[in-house]
Amino acid sequence: GVTIALMALTAALTLTLTYQYAMNRFNQQVKNVTERQKMYAKLYQIDTKTRGQFLFDIDENKLNDAIANGYVEGLDDANSQYLPQSECAQLQQQLAGTQVGIGAEFAVNEQGEARISRLIDGAPAAVAGIQKNDCIVAVNGQDVTDWTEAQIAAAISGDTGTEVVLTIARQSENGELAEQNFTLTRRSYNLVTVESRIIDDVIGVIRIYSFNENTDTEFQEILNSLTNAGVAGIVIDVRNNGGGTLESAANILDLLLPAGNIVYSADATGKKTVLYTSDAAQNTLPLAVLINGNSASASELIAAAVQDYERGTVVGAQ
Repeated sequence: GVTIALMALTAALTLTLTYQYAMNRFNQQVKNVTERQKMYAKLYQIDTKTRGQFLFDIDENKLNDAIANGYVEGLDDANSQYLPQSECAQLQQQLAGTQVGIGAEFAVNEQGEARISRLIDGAPAAVAGIQKNDCIVAVNGQDVTDWTEAQIAAAISGDTGTEVVLTIARQSENGELAEQNFTLTRRSYNLVTVESRIIDDVIGVIRIYSFNENTDTEFQEILNSLTNAGVAGIVIDVRNNGGGTLESAANILDLLLPAGNIVYSADATGKKTVLYTSDAAQNTLPLAVLINGNSASASELIAAAVQDYERGTVVGAQ
């Protein structure tokens, strides 16, 4: 009798918990539906009133992109971003290891000068003779001295086969500043994301500019070369690296870390899934990672994993 009573109690408790869980799920779904209805209703009202009273033509594609962008911004999550179709296609191309443009990177300094900071070997800018530290003063005849980096980059960007004219100011050996026009034809070129140098014949510095599908292969070749050269330690520089493909970063860490988990994902329910692991084979040279406030995404993964495994020292601002 006692056993039957306990079984009945267990069944009743299980049924009650199951029912409560189902009700909670149902109520949450109803709440979500209600909230979505409110959102759609508000958007419908705005759309109806606007189309009835707006005096000018509406660019439907631009409007839809703005709606989607507003939704994502409403999440208040710095790691979530909406990309229009053209920007998404460009990003996919970059992650695949290619890009259309002139193959030059620049930064606007404190004096407001847009200085060339990096050139891709074999790309249009380098082939034409543009040099590192050249100052961009005009694009297609328009003075850019008061422009932001984003505005200058947008003016330089364009489709493959099209031309852009850069006016460059360069200081000569006698100290005089001279301007020169470079007419460049935009084209596709392979992105080089990893470069290296040796300091004082003992420290190998590996600079990773971004992470794409080829970055891990580039890194491994350079790491092997530095190791064979007999360097005493490695510095991985991911300053100003905004990230990229997670797989490339995980493959790089596999070369540096002992056996263990590298990356796992956690969903909204808290369920964790291991995505990438490291095997026991590793490069054992002393290691340091340089970061700054612009190191994000895959760069943060590199720094965090090296720190968590106590594999090396992380230096720089968060």
